[in-house]
Amino acid sequence: MRFRNLRFAAAAAALAVALAGCVATPPPGSQTGTQKSQAAPPAPKIAPGVTDSEIKIGVLYPDAGAIAAFVQGGGGLGNYEAAYRAIIDRVNARGGINGRRIVPVFLSNNPIGAAPSQEGCVRLTEDEKVFAAVGFFVFDQPMCYLETHQTAVVGGPLTAKLYARARAPWFSTSHGGDEAAAAIEAFAARGLLAGRKVAVVSSALDLPTRDDTVLPALEKAGVHPVATAVMEPASFDTAAIDAQAGIVAEKLRSSGADIVIPVGSAVGVLTNAIAKTGWRPRMLFLDWSIGAFTAANADELGILNGAVVAGNNVNWDEATYRDCNETVTQAFATPAATGGSDGGGSAPAPTAILGACGDLSLFTAIAQKAGRTLDYASFQAAGFALGTFTVPGATAPTTYGPDKPAGTVTPPQLWSMDPASQGITPYTG
Repeated sequence: MRFRNLRFAAAAAALAVALAGCVATPPPGSQTGTQKSQAAPPAPKIAPGVTDSEIKIGVLYPDAGAIAAFVQGGGGLGNYEAAYRAIIDRVNARGGINGRRIVPVFLSNNPIGAAPSQEGCVRLTEDEKVFAAVGFFVFDQPMCYLETHQTAVVGGPLTAKLYARARAPWFSTSHGGDEAAAAIEAFAARGLLAGRKVAVVSSALDLPTRDDTVLPALEKAGVHPVATAVMEPASFDTAAIDAQAGIVAEKLRSSGADIVIPVGSAVGVLTNAIAKTGWRPRMLFLDWSIGAFTAANADELGILNGAVVAGNNVNWDEATYRDCNETVTQAFATPAATGGSDGGGSAPAPTAILGACGDLSLFTAIAQKAGRTLDYASFQAAGFALGTFTVPGATAPTTYGPDKPAGTVTPPQLWSMDPASQGITPYTG
């Protein structure tokens, strides 16, 4: 596998997370520590946006214009709306969901800054009164829907801490930062941490993941970091961001660390700052998307010498994804699919099709199981009873239940990154 394919394998949502955290501040009410989250309360028997013949949903996708300034090549997001529309049209052509058509309201979601996402949330919940918001969310964006407006969500980083605040049904294919513990366990099991000097760096927005998941997992593995650092630039000033990254890189180098574990979005500018010091620690990436973001934006690929990525490769041959890909490809060949969408007339990238297919397949499966009497109570019960479900493009099925609203965590594989060949291969060390 080449670096190029690794970029495609990264979900675009996580790619945007890697950007946004570099220019943000912690969300109000962010918590740290090891408190155990409570399950979401029973959902009410209400059904906004549902009629005898329709289900209105909000469909959020990445704002390519906002992201382009921070990613080399503009991020390669392609036409997200076209991908969603093609898959929705296919569902509707096959009879919809228990006889109801899906009626989408599209929203280009800016991942950078709180104001744009709040405005979109108000539009979808108060003006459009959608049954559910589906698709692309970063950080705590789902909380505006789930907590403030008590509107169902399918998608977004469903961590235990955020889920405890939900006041409406929430299901996802992503555990957010909670998956980092499995990555740390995998690194430890393969001997990558024993006897090493480990440094951990995170952005301010990723502190809950660092403190609630990564540091406890390292402690469990018998690892005591020699240094921790936080990236929290307060503006969009790239010079200021680079300057702070340089300070953090020097702090980590001075600690004597030979392993650096970036948590979430901190990796964006940090690796380039480390490259400028001449110091070459081994980078251990906690998920595919962060490894992909680094490979796509590294000024010097040599910083990836010996780097290891934890994660599961996308199975591009998985049946549901193949079906979605064929549907989108055929639909995009028609003139009606090329206009009026983010990305203009560009074809949907593999990440766009993967994201749209995953979000809509999960929403459709739950709503279908809920039956003709569709409301939040039946939708929540159906999600809890969904059982085995194959996320499009996944390497293995997952299981949904009352204690698994994002499915089970698949143990990650480890992969080596070779900058010389720009290849990604199974880790054999």
